[in-house]
Amino acid sequence: MTGQNSHESSTLTAKAVKIGADAVQLHVAGQLDATGAPALSHVLSELLEGGTRNVELDFAHVDFISSTGIGTLIAAVGEFRDVGGDIVIANLSRELHEVFEMLDLLDYVTVK
Repeated sequence: MTGQNSHESSTLTAKAVKIGADAVQLHVAGQLDATGAPALSHVLSELLEGGTRNVELDFAHVDFISSTGIGTLIAAVGEFRDVGGDIVIANLSRELHEVFEMLDLLDYVTVK
């Protein structure tokens, strides 16, 4: 990936912007549900295969996350950590922050 990459499904868009040698900020918008989760998984896999090790997911415009979306995030965090990287979530809405808190995800996923 040279500078920007994007992907979209019917419920989710994801636009990647390179912010360092092995770091990307991924602007995600829409719903991270059974339709959107595979799109996010695809983008994250492409980034990982392309040498990206650190991703900041900007969730400022994510308005819904399903159990499928949660599972996608957990799997992706594990894959990035397996190669010495990480995924950080930024701009999580109050509602989604409560979901992460109820599921004890704040102990696993870094939220800033």
